[in-house]
Amino acid sequence: MRLEGIVVPLITPLTERGVNEDAIATLVGTLLRAGVHGLFAGGTTGEGPLLSIEERRAALRATRRAARASRCSILKPAMLGGTRTASSSIA
Repeated sequence: MRLEGIVVPLITPLTERGVNEDAIATLVGTLLRAGVHGLFAGGTTGEGPLLSIEERRAALRATRRAARASRCSILKPAMLGGTRTASSSIA
């Protein structure tokens, strides 16, 4: 995979119940209309390492679903405390 252009690290909108998938869909739609080339789900905006594995997966699913019709690259992080946790996160 070759990355070029604008790749945006996404915030992970949360509610008291967990990941706000509707807000992710709105954010992704706005960014795609603005012409970004890639999205970094759960990236380097600070909250990524603090999310549970299920919250990370929910954010990634919502990002993929919202960007499905585009040709946008989607990246996900593998930065977690420990190789066992990181390997299960990226599976």
